[in-house]
Amino acid sequence: MDKKIFIGIAVGCGVLCIAGVILMVVAGGVFVSWISQEPENVEIFLDAPIQVGEGDEVVIVVEVRNMSNSPQELTSIDIASDYLDGIAIQTTEPNYVNSYRSNYFGFDSQVFEFLEEIPPGETTSVWFFGKALNPGDYAGDLDVYIGSHFTTKIVRTIVQ
Repeated sequence: MDKKIFIGIAVGCGVLCIAGVILMVVAGGVFVSWISQEPENVEIFLDAPIQVGEGDEVVIVVEVRNMSNSPQELTSIDIASDYLDGIAIQTTEPNYVNSYRSNYFGFDSQVFEFLEEIPPGETTSVWFFGKALNPGDYAGDLDVYIGSHFTTKIVRTIVQ
């Protein structure tokens, strides 16, 4: 094969590979930007104890208020594993539909799926009941998903 043709093919393949990588990065950025948009017409409140003793019961309450004129779905509440290293969630009210570990873009969390419809103008409360495991300062993200969009709150509890 002619050396010029070989070099041309190699350069063409290199250009196509670079264009493909750029396309994947841009598409990934658009996807992350879209999914990380905060949900509209929703207010979220978080109540968690600041300080508890080792072995104490821990109650975390997440309230989601639907301010829109149409129903919205509370898809899931994800709690960072860094927080759960010191707080073991034992049950929820309402009960979650499914729960699993997730490592999304390097953020390790426990996902609690609820799939609860929130009627217009109504508030849904989710209660997490757990136990303080080990002394330490535990904090992390608590992501509340409404549909495919989420709002992040920071949850922090010191276990003595």
